[in-house]
Amino acid sequence: ESESGGIRSGIAALDDQMSLQPSWLAVVLAAPGMGKTALALSYTLSALRDGRAVLFISLEMSSADLCGRLVSQASGVPFNLARRGLETLSRDDLALHIEHTHTLTPEALRLSCQRVKQERGDLGLIVLDYLQLCRGGTRRRDATDEAEIAAASRMMKSCAIEFDSAAMALSQPTSAAARASGAALKLSDARGSQAIAADADIALIPHRPNMQPDILPNSEAARQSIRAERQRATIGVPKFRHGPPFSVLEGEVRW
Repeated sequence: ESESGGIRSGIAALDDQMSLQPSWLAVVLAAPGMGKTALALSYTLSALRDGRAVLFISLEMSSADLCGRLVSQASGVPFNLARRGLETLSRDDLALHIEHTHTLTPEALRLSCQRVKQERGDLGLIVLDYLQLCRGGTRRRDATDEAEIAAASRMMKSCAIEFDSAAMALSQPTSAAARASGAALKLSDARGSQAIAADADIALIPHRPNMQPDILPNSEAARQSIRAERQRATIGVPKFRHGPPFSVLEGEVRW
């Protein structure tokens, strides 16, 4: 944890520029497989190692899968092997609260935050995976996707302020942007981008520029070359309300 109380990612080049502060909302935008969950788990691990409580709400991934990803990322053990040892992981030793749900209203999120803060006396980080799956925030059956995303974004920012916590919301791009290959996404590519841009203090866009298909070449040298290319990564920060935009370039971060 930084002297200012922020949550760090564990990526030196990113942490040199900023850490997540209480009441801030960070939005992580990426297409599938580009690293948004991995980046969120990096912040989660950092918070836990600093003794901070974390509330991780997943509308997509089960609690067991999230724990497996977390153990794998912390240990370097492949995910399929890490899951075999999950029974040895005691949640009493970690201030980690994982909730897997199919719907999330502002009232439910607030109650979850309140419960963690009462139990732990602290709530360092709130993570939502992901904004576009939230439904019910508008209380209207005929609400558009954009209205629901806007309500989810507002409720994350509101809870960050109320509970004096850093908040992180994962976001998916539009279908057209996800299908486009090669170039990194822009914040305007997010589904519900206007509301997200209005609420977010920080936008993080992880990108892997050379995602070759899973192929099995004959030579080990060729396989190593493909793995090295797939590990190339960048993290763009096109919006930073408390400073200038910046980027973490290849050579400073690896998948």
